[in-house]
Amino acid sequence: MGEQHQILGPGDVAHVPMNEVHGTYNVFEEPVVFLAILSPASFEGPALVDVAGEEPWRSHKTPTVI
Repeated sequence: MGEQHQILGPGDVAHVPMNEVHGTYNVFEEPVVFLAILSPASFEGPALVDVAGEEPWRSHKTPTVI
């Protein structure tokens, strides 16, 4: 998220603060399964803003946008 990079393994948790640009990428050979819990459940504005074509996101592996 933001300029930070972190590799999570089974059972790991990441908290993404509100309004922080973030993305999820699978760096492993096996398929990834993750649970995203979004809160608050109601908000104003778009649910998703696609920044996959912008740096630094464009330079990463093919993203799974959350």
